[in-house]
Amino acid sequence: KYSNFIYLNLVATLMTLSSYAFSANDIVIDIHEEQCVVTVSGNSNCDAGQCAGDSQCVCASKGDHIVWVANNEDPFDLDFGADSPLKENCGKHAKAGQQKCVVKTDLASGDEFAYDIRFEKCDQPADPRIIIK
Repeated sequence: KYSNFIYLNLVATLMTLSSYAFSANDIVIDIHEEQCVVTVSGNSNCDAGQCAGDSQCVCASKGDHIVWVANNEDPFDLDFGADSPLKENCGKHAKAGQQKCVVKTDLASGDEFAYDIRFEKCDQPADPRIIIK
C-alpha cells in the first residue's frame, strides 16, 4: 500500500510539473522585475510592422500558447480588463514564477490587446500588448 501511495504522489508531481513546461512552439515572454521596475522581452513573433518596434509587444495566432516567465518567484497576474484574448480568464489570478495561457480561437486578425502585468508587491504595472496575427 505504501508503494502505491508513493507511485500516486510521483504521478501527481509529474503531471503538475508538466503543466509548467513549455515547448519550442510556445511564445515565451520574459518578465524582469527589479525593485518594482518591470521590463518585458521575448521573440515578438510578428510580421513586418505589426509591433512597430515596440519591444513589449508580441503577436500571436489563434490557439497559440503564451508563457510569461518571471525572473523571480514573486506572484504576478495579467490584467486585460474585461477584454482578454486568453481562454478561461487565464492569468487573472496571481501565480509565482510563470503563467501559461492559450489564445482564444474566436478572435479577428489584427485585434490588439493592451494589458498590465502586476506584481503583488508593486504599485505600478508594466503595460505590454498582444496583437492577433
